[in-house]
Amino acid sequence: MEVSRPFFSIVIPTRNRASLLRSSLRTALDQAFDDFEVVVCDNNSSDDTRAVVESFMARYDRLRYVNPGRDLSMCDNWDFALEQAAGAYITYLSDDDGLILEALPYIYSLISKFQIKVLTWPCAYYHHMDVPEENKKGALYCDITSGKLFEVPSEIIIEGLSNFDGMHFVIPKALNCVFARSVLDKPLKTAGRFFPPPFPDYSAAYHVLGALDSYHFIDVPLYVSGTSSSSNTGMRYARKETCEHYLSLFDHDLLAGCPYQLRYLITSYLLPTFLTFQKYYPEKMGTYRPNIDAFLKKLFAELVTYEDYEDISEELSQLASYMREHFGGDQVFQDLWKEHLASRKIQENGHRMRQLSNKTKDYWRRNETLYRLAKKAKDLVAPPRPTYYEYRGLASMFEVSQVLTETLRPIMKDPENLMPMRATSREFLKPHSPESQVR
Repeated sequence: MEVSRPFFSIVIPTRNRASLLRSSLRTALDQAFDDFEVVVCDNNSSDDTRAVVESFMARYDRLRYVNPGRDLSMCDNWDFALEQAAGAYITYLSDDDGLILEALPYIYSLISKFQIKVLTWPCAYYHHMDVPEENKKGALYCDITSGKLFEVPSEIIIEGLSNFDGMHFVIPKALNCVFARSVLDKPLKTAGRFFPPPFPDYSAAYHVLGALDSYHFIDVPLYVSGTSSSSNTGMRYARKETCEHYLSLFDHDLLAGCPYQLRYLITSYLLPTFLTFQKYYPEKMGTYRPNIDAFLKKLFAELVTYEDYEDISEELSQLASYMREHFGGDQVFQDLWKEHLASRKIQENGHRMRQLSNKTKDYWRRNETLYRLAKKAKDLVAPPRPTYYEYRGLASMFEVSQVLTETLRPIMKDPENLMPMRATSREFLKPHSPESQVR
């Protein structure tokens, strides 16, 4: 007798982050939907991850726990987890991230209405309470989005990836998308696995782009990307240590053959990833040459984001050498450095202005009647038009999920009132909030 499979599988790979997993798991299990399972794939953790999951299993029969019984690389663990998933549609959830509580019913309604194989969505961003920056603890940022549904040709995304465009929030990385089980057929036949190194989320995106001519994008942030001092997204707080631990679980050099190697920058690994998938899907990706000019500039842009956290001078010197070799001189590097210094000055001035503004606001708030009159006058003259939501003091990912669910409900349009719009360029996909620009 054939056992019916659940409609969705939410797959949660995890390793030694039980404290974060607890709250993330609640956002998966408390979905306003019935036909789904949650599979926690514990990559041989040495903390109390299993006990945390088993405490939930006593209350939720849709939850399963699996463990490979040995240390795996992240890519191998994601592949192992995929083998355990029984759902007709599969999505991944990191142990420091979360789903809004109405994600599954909304995704189901869209899939059912439009017969979608892959549905992708943007993310909101949350800083867990353990980050060292006091002003970011418990902060949630979320773009004000359109709620529109797009059909995205794979070709324009492949072109963007060849130019190292910042489209991380819209490519189908398994974490910010759900994919039909049938989508796995071509990737598994082509590569033998869905998550080849170096990064499983990017591998999933490339496989989808190679296997399908298009996919769908719903412009509603159904997923929350969390930053913690103990997770990979918080690597800025201990970048080299985090990278070394990640790389130690692989049995080969992930940058082998890459001409421009900066071991501790994520961008370094995107070039070999693109070249690998060109071999897997030559008919789709073989016509695009990686834009090395853009690649080197992207390395620079990533590297300088760490200068407030550690000494990057040695890496800057190496990158300057790479650019000198590639561009035939130092002009490009010098121009980028000047632009960076100018941008830093603007940011510092903005920070001082914000501090002054906050002092002014505090004064007006102490004089409540004057404050109300001033605010009313300001709103009449220049009504506020925010581009993103911002919340503070949210103590857990589950609390974030609750708040965001309420916030987004008016944006989540009934599928009966939606019609997929054909994307003709990447312009409509560009993020606009300061937080998403950084990420």
